Amino acid sequence: MKKTLACALALGLAAGPAFADPVEGEELIVNGEIEMIVETAAPDHLEYIDTIYSGWLFRTAETRDLQRDDFDNPGLIGVESALDA
Repeated sequence: MKKTLACALALGLAAGPAFADPVEGEELIVNGEIEMIVETAAPDHLEYIDTIYSGWLFRTAETRDLQRDDFDNPGLIGVESALDA
C-alpha cells in the first residue's frame, strides 16, 4: 500500500502544474445563434486576478469547432439520451 501511494505521489509531482494561455480573440457562438461569454472581468474580491476565462479557450481548435455546432458534437448524443429518459 505504501509503495503504491509513493508511486502515485511521485507521478503526480513529476507531472507538475500545467500552464497554458487562452486563445485570443475567439468567440463561442453555438449553432450560429447563441453567443456564450468566454472572457469577463473578475469580481473585486479576487484581488490578484484581473480576468476570468472559460475553459473553452484552452481547448484545441478542433474541439472548439465541435462544440460550436450541436450536430457535429458527439457528446450531445448522451444529452439527447438523457432527455429521452
